[in-house]
Amino acid sequence: MGGSQSTGSSSGTENGEGSSTNGTYEASSVVKVVGAVAGIAAVACSIANVLSAGSDEKTMKAPGRNHRMPRKDFESDPAKYFRELRK
Repeated sequence: MGGSQSTGSSSGTENGEGSSTNGTYEASSVVKVVGAVAGIAAVACSIANVLSAGSDEKTMKAPGRNHRMPRKDFESDPAKYFRELRK
């Protein structure tokens, strides 16, 4: 009995320390993952801003369609746009 009691108490101590250490490693891993995701999101947003900033052309919702189009294309000949829309 004496041998099993000492084994039980030492394994209990190891489990307590192991859980604490694992919890610390898991928390730091989560922080690293969240930081990496935030970094990737920031880079993606900056790339999107650079790509959209390159075009100063005004756009509008295309009449009769579900997308955007250059406003100058529509304003140059609206009748032509609607003729081609109905083809």
